[in-house]
Amino acid sequence: MNGLSRQMTQFSIEVNQQLARICGDLATCNEKLSRLESQASYSEELQRKRRQNNPKIALLEARQSVLEAEELTFWKGVTIDLMSDEEYGSFEGASGWMAAP
Repeated sequence: MNGLSRQMTQFSIEVNQQLARICGDLATCNEKLSRLESQASYSEELQRKRRQNNPKIALLEARQSVLEAEELTFWKGVTIDLMSDEEYGSFEGASGWMAAP
């Protein structure tokens, strides 16, 4: 019985060591995940600010918000690169691109 008791004690020690290592690995994974989530959140915030500060993007989003269902599919693939370089402005309270005379 004494040999079995020693084996069980040794087994218990090994299991506890492995659990401690696994818990350490999980803590490291959680830290990495938190950093990645923070970076993703910052990236999303940066993209949102760029959209707000870019008149072309603001106009494109405004155009897309008033489209008919069949037009929406076409406009989903449109990027600001496809828009003209005419000046952004407003006329009688409505925003839009102003064509040069």
